[in-house]
Amino acid sequence: MSLFNARDKQLVDKNPYLKLPEEQVDPTANILDPLLFQSILHRTLDEEKAETVPGYRTRINDCRWRIQNLLGNVNEETWTGMCKAAINGMTATIHNAQPNGTWVPCEYESRVAQNARTQESFLEVVVRFMDTSNSPELAYQDGRPVVSVTVQTPGLDQKTLDNLSQRSSTDPEIKAALLMLTQIMAKQHGSAATEELPAKPFRKAAEEDPRLPARKKAEAAPAPNLDRAALAALEAIPTVEK
Repeated sequence: MSLFNARDKQLVDKNPYLKLPEEQVDPTANILDPLLFQSILHRTLDEEKAETVPGYRTRINDCRWRIQNLLGNVNEETWTGMCKAAINGMTATIHNAQPNGTWVPCEYESRVAQNARTQESFLEVVVRFMDTSNSPELAYQDGRPVVSVTVQTPGLDQKTLDNLSQRSSTDPEIKAALLMLTQIMAKQHGSAATEELPAKPFRKAAEEDPRLPARKKAEAAPAPNLDRAALAALEAIPTVEK
């Protein structure tokens, strides 16, 4: 039994008709006890804390509040919301650097510290966050993520490799296929290069004006003779009779 309860019992024993004032807790009243801030902070962290898994990657972040700004200015509901917002802010800071993980608090430690120079008191908390998915670490270079891409292509079977090794570059079937492909590409390139837009008609007065220089007719640029060069190179390949 506490001393306050013993005192109240003693007063009632002396005067049975004495009515003691009932203690009422107002949930909307502002907090005046610095330790109550710390207990509410611990309770909020315990609600979101996860069990630590050995070997999973972790990150540490911290937050602090000036006690002089809290005393008598916030109630329990407001302070609980501030604690949750601080946890979300620390989680977002870690997520911005390592967005491929799911970060939750797994360990924390808090204290009431005082600045020796300014004599200001602070409520500090340091939280260790754990990646529950244990994703690989993201590396950065010049502020950009370093991504290593590994492309795996299916290999050719041994039968296909043997068939390709037995066919030389002078195979008439390969030569005919290359010749057809080159002709098609050269034809498409030539038609695209020689395509002209319709010329706009000139005014007759401008053509008859002797003060103006003679107008030259636009000539189409000759298309590169890719088909002749390619055909000449292919025809120069000797053909081996099977």
